[in-house]
Amino acid sequence: MRTNIVLDDRLVQEALKYAPVKTKKDLIDLALREFVDNKSRLDLTDLQGRIRFRKGYDHKKMRRSVTPAGSVTTPTVVTLPAGVTR
Repeated sequence: MRTNIVLDDRLVQEALKYAPVKTKKDLIDLALREFVDNKSRLDLTDLQGRIRFRKGYDHKKMRRSVTPAGSVTTPTVVTLPAGVTR
């Protein structure tokens, strides 16, 4: 879709410093994709009361599972109940 828009030049230049793109067109495309991806993520608060954890699951223990070297151990996988979708 072709369209004309007015952009804040300073904001565009700053965004180009952080983005792995070279053109304004690619920057806008990246921004729109990230916006949609961010908005389409599942809000964890929507899952309150809908997730069943395995018996004995201790989320606080998982928080403490960082080794002295700073690496994190693999967390326990929790499966969502049937019918819960992204």
